[in-house]
Amino acid sequence: MNGAQNLLATLTRNGIEVCFANPGTSEMHFVAALDQADGLRCVLGLFEGVVTGAADGYARMTGRPASTLLHLGPGLANGLSNLHNAMRAQSPVVNIIGDHATYHRNYDAPLTSDIEGTARPFSHWVRTSPDADSVAADAAAAIAAARTAPGRIASLILPAVAGGLIGGSWRAALAALLWAGLARVALLQHVTWSVNSLCHVIGDRPYATRRHDRATNLWPLALVSLGESWHNGHHSDPTCARHGTGPHQVDISAAVIRGFERLGWVTAVHWPDPARLAARRL
Repeated sequence: MNGAQNLLATLTRNGIEVCFANPGTSEMHFVAALDQADGLRCVLGLFEGVVTGAADGYARMTGRPASTLLHLGPGLANGLSNLHNAMRAQSPVVNIIGDHATYHRNYDAPLTSDIEGTARPFSHWVRTSPDADSVAADAAAAIAAARTAPGRIASLILPAVAGGLIGGSWRAALAALLWAGLARVALLQHVTWSVNSLCHVIGDRPYATRRHDRATNLWPLALVSLGESWHNGHHSDPTCARHGTGPHQVDISAAVIRGFERLGWVTAVHWPDPARLAARRL
């Protein structure tokens, strides 16, 4: 059993049933182990503040601690406001924070920071595991600290060796590089940045927007952005659930919302109004 599996076994053995996660490269060994684990459900969040807020809310509703999975010091910093709220509410939360591999810290990578120093003002208990063999005992101590009445914040920092030391193989290291590195950065983040940059510079502008607003529709990004690159439609009618209003404008996000509406999960959805579209067409 490798370090990631030991960590999962310790969490489930001590009553942790949910992990709210926004992982990066240094945590992919843990995410890979989650796919094979029973008894611990992983809920992914696109922003660390959502992750820590969800863990706080879960603890308030159930009285039991949830865990979070955060990426390095900046990832932790993005979630601190809701950890502050959790402290004030005396919510039990176990934060698992990935750090750079021990051999990598001396290179001062862009996301290198003092994670313990960042965590301490918003945690009652902070520890960094020195190696994979210490992970299980440290995780048990973190859970015990979080369960201390009336409820505390525990932050456990886990250095990784490119996903390999705790993952236990070079295959884990390669998976970490591919999915959390290339896929996450090259696809997810660059698509987001492209929507907010290219879709204000090049593309079509079929509808009027606010003064000085140059939002455009850029079809090459439509599929990978799930419809967000129909940016002119979004800026012209910001509350509309469908951004791609043309007959051939694929909008996957709108299709998902439509499905939720038919299932009764969402109501009062604002869909495109032909009269409004005609009035705003340039």
